[in-house]
Amino acid sequence: MKFHGSSLLSLLLVYCTTIEIRASVINVSNSQEFQQALDAAQPGDEITLQSGIGILKGPFVATPSGTLDAPIKITGAEGASGFIKSEQATGLSITGNYWRIEGIHFLITKPSVGVIISGNNNLISNVLISGIESGLQVTGNENVVKNCVISASQGSGLFVGGNNNEFESNVFSSPITAATLNGCCGKFYGDVFNGDVIVQGLSSSASMKTVRTSQELQDALNQASAGDVITLAPVTFRGEFLAKQSGAPSNPITIVAGLSIRKHPKIVGNGGGAGLTITGNYWNLKYFAMSDYDVGVLVKGAGNLVDGLSISNANKAVVVKGKGNAIKNCAIDNSHLGIKVDASNCLLSSNSIQGSGASLLVSKGTCCGRLEYNVASGKVEVQGSGYSISGNVFTGPTYPASLSDL
Repeated sequence: MKFHGSSLLSLLLVYCTTIEIRASVINVSNSQEFQQALDAAQPGDEITLQSGIGILKGPFVATPSGTLDAPIKITGAEGASGFIKSEQATGLSITGNYWRIEGIHFLITKPSVGVIISGNNNLISNVLISGIESGLQVTGNENVVKNCVISASQGSGLFVGGNNNEFESNVFSSPITAATLNGCCGKFYGDVFNGDVIVQGLSSSASMKTVRTSQELQDALNQASAGDVITLAPVTFRGEFLAKQSGAPSNPITIVAGLSIRKHPKIVGNGGGAGLTITGNYWNLKYFAMSDYDVGVLVKGAGNLVDGLSISNANKAVVVKGKGNAIKNCAIDNSHLGIKVDASNCLLSSNSIQGSGASLLVSKGTCCGRLEYNVASGKVEVQGSGYSISGNVFTGPTYPASLSDL
């Protein structure tokens, strides 16, 4: 049989249409419908928990697999307040590959595990998991867990047995062990560990330490290497601290606050000295409080990030002397000078600087930094050149009078 070009093209289009993956949106409103949807799921399907669904009683198992281009999704409808509860075994076991789970609450009330991921290439994000023996177990490979809050009351908040899994911006908590790491070559980015971390395998070359005393904090700073995470327990640390080691551009050293409903970590001085001096490069400081120093944070190294700190009662809250540093999302009050920048190519973004003292001073001879979305009630003075300045709210005096002209 002979086909003309146009006829052949038409046949190809018909053929491609017949093999197209036809995804479905599957709305579920009870436990039976949820397991049936899990069993029947095809690549590209989206299983949606309906608003007002209440409690889904597990355990549940997800055995089918999606594909890289057409994963299977489990989400909650807008306004959905339901959660998955299991009084035995595991809340949800994901044995398939390429699942995407977002915005679900797993509550486990009997000795068991919240979620087990034994499949590969799955993603869990914005999920709350409360388990007994373990909150989350990841025994598959190349999975991603991000922006989740995961806890266990009698075991490890996180257990990792697979390889090449990635974790980002999660909170892992347990009075026993926050995380137990086996496997190989995992990565952690900005995760918070409330409790001890046990490294039994080669999950990461980095170490994760929770410190509870001033001496433990300084020891951890002295021993830190690229990728390490130092979590501050919700206590008060007193003294002046020095961070002289260096991370790497893609693998910084992180100091982060451990979260507690009742109390947050705070570094406190006696009115003099510098609370935390960073002479190394590529450190990330996140979410803790400081007070009562001559200088709260003194940044001498390069490529460092100060993010989300609360600093009060300091002569100078933050002084930056190294190039290419970033100060973001900080709340500064009751300080004689909020932020002083003595180096080039630095970023000041989304900071709130309140009080009767000067807010920002960018020194003469510096160049080419950015000031964006900051709120300042005191004097703002930019003596450097080549700065990008946008989106700020400056209610005090400024020099030059119109900073937007720079």
